[in-house]
This record gives sequence, C-alpha cells and structure tokens, in this order.
Amino acid sequence: MQAASSISRKRCLLRSSGVEEKLLALSTKRGQNEALNVTSEDLRTRRRRHWLKRKPVQKVSNVNGLSAMQNLAKLIRIERAFEHPEMVRELFERHAPYRTIAEYIPRKPEQPAVPYFRGNWAVGGEPLVEGVETILHNHRFIDAARELFGGSTIRPTFIVVNLNAPMPAGPIHVDVPTFRGATREHYPLSWLIAMGRSGLFERWRVIQAGAVSWFYDGPGGNFEYWPEGLDGPMLTEQPPFHNVAIMADNDRMYHRIGRVGAPNASLPQMTAAAELRAVGSDTWAIVENGEVRATYPFNAVRLSLVWKANLETEADSESLNLDRVMNIFVADLRKLKLIFVSQGARCPIRHGSPRWIPPTARFQMRLTRKNKTRINNESS
Repeated sequence: MQAASSISRKRCLLRSSGVEEKLLALSTKRGQNEALNVTSEDLRTRRRRHWLKRKPVQKVSNVNGLSAMQNLAKLIRIERAFEHPEMVRELFERHAPYRTIAEYIPRKPEQPAVPYFRGNWAVGGEPLVEGVETILHNHRFIDAARELFGGSTIRPTFIVVNLNAPMPAGPIHVDVPTFRGATREHYPLSWLIAMGRSGLFERWRVIQAGAVSWFYDGPGGNFEYWPEGLDGPMLTEQPPFHNVAIMADNDRMYHRIGRVGAPNASLPQMTAAAELRAVGSDTWAIVENGEVRATYPFNAVRLSLVWKANLETEADSESLNLDRVMNIFVADLRKLKLIFVSQGARCPIRHGSPRWIPPTARFQMRLTRKNKTRINNESS
C-alpha cells in the first residue's frame, strides 16, 4: 500500500493558471494528432522520387529544441527488406481486426474519423502476436541500423503496423520520442510528446533506429520525408513498393503518409469506434456497431510496417524518473515566470490528457507550424 501510495503521489501533474487551456489546445491536440498521424487535411506537395542508397544531410537550424529534431546524419534505403515478404503481407490479414488510430486520442465518440488503422505486433522487445519473431530480429534491419548509427548495441523494441484505406494525406510529424527512464510502456504518449517538444530532455533521449516498409501498389500512398529538416527538400518513396524499407531516426526526421487512393475517393461514414476486418475473398471491411461502412479489395488498402530498435551504449546508465522530470519542468516554468499550482496526488498522469504543456514545447511547435505552412503554400 505504501508503494502504491508513493506511485500515486509521484504520478501528478501541475495545473497552470491562465495559460492552461491555450497551451493544451496548442500542444496537446495538435501534438497528438501529429505524432499519431491522424488528420483529414489533404496537403498537396510537390513530389520528388528518391532512390539513393545513402544520403548525407546537414545541420539546418541552431534553434534550441528544433535543431534536435533536424540534425540527422544520414539514412539508408534497404533494397530487400524481408526474406519472405509474402509471409509478412499475410500476417496483416491473419492478425485482423485493427482499431482506428483515432481511438488513441481523447475525442467525442461521435466525432468522424479517417480510415487509418493500427496494430501493435511487438512492444518492449517482446512479440505480441504469433509469427513476428523473425521480423523483430530481422538481420537486414539490425545490420542497417548498425551501419547507420555506428557500433552501438542494437536492441529491437517494437513493431507497429498501419493500414490505410483511401484517405487524404496525413500531417507532417515526427514519432513519439523515448528517453532513458521514460518510455511508452510507463508514460502516456502525450507526456512523452511534451518532453520531446520542450527540448529539455535531449541528454536522456534514446536514439531509435526506425525502419519503415510498405505493401501497396495502388494510386497515391507515397511516403514523404524531410531528411534535411523542413527547410530542406521533400523526398518521396512511391508505389509500387517492392520489398524496400527506409532506415532513419524517425523520432527526429519529419515525415508523413501521402494521399492514399484516387484524389476523388470518398471517405466512409465512421468514427473512432470502427474496426478494419479481413472478411475473406481478399476483402477488407470497415465495421462499426455491427454495420459494414465500407469494403475494399485487399490491394486497395495501403499496408506499412514500422520497426524500431534502441541504440544502447555503455554511457547510457543515467535514467530519468518522474520526480526528476517534474523538477525539470517546474524549473523551466519558473524560469519563464509562469504561475502554476500543484494538485498533488489528485491529478494523475492520464493517457492523452495532460493538464499543462511547457511553453518551450509551444515555441517549437510554432516554428514547426510555420515551416509546414510554407511547404503547403509552395506546393499549391
């Protein structure tokens, strides 16, 4: 009981006075949508095909926080991602149904959602479904990660799969970061997003090698990315995808999914409660409340697989805990002369519902949004 009480006391947030709603609206709602890649906005961009095996990039910004998101060394294109790609493709059907990605975000139950679905196949280095062990320990991914990031120990951690029926382009985003002592296994995603955006925890950031691979031959469905930061050119991987993957640090490299399907494709009437099910005869169905909202041929749904591994070195001994994270956030708020009050154990960390976001996170977001607007205007 004492240990449980201690955890309860530790898992608290601070409620800001006067600035809470504004910070929450700016950082939480947009930050979660960007990190989870959920949108109904069709951002049209110029497309450039990129087939380089390996591309060096430059530092493009000295702004604290933003530079950490953009200072990448290189990326690697893996020409043969899997030994048996058809086996991987079959796993998508075997492990249906899939929940909407919108279900990860607090929203009104009746709020419409786009047909973007997700499944977790491995978390914390442990498979969650049958048949993914060879993917988790794919030597091609591990070798590419070792080449990309040097001689660090590579520890595969998780696999996520995304399934997209015809839909508009997703937002430009970076993935949810991981820090030593603060991971998605123990902290809500929105909390980790706030830590990443604040720029206050870079010394504890865990560099994650991330491979993205696709199975899709239809219209649209590009993978669009900015390895030189949002001030640099957009590069594109385009269907048809033939057993390829991109290895990079997607926690810091901006990227997004392009429009899937024909430009005039209609969206199904669905909410976050819908599921994507495999219904036989090579057909996918979106089902909600027992009703079929839409059906698609198997090859009309874009499949992608995200593999990540932590880079571990001997120097990675110091870890964060919640007390230290809170102290760093509080010191930053005081430095910026923001008024706040502590709610103690009555204000727990809740998934997707932070009560305040550090202003440094908001500043980084403002710079990011400015670049996104520029990209959209240039490509219109």
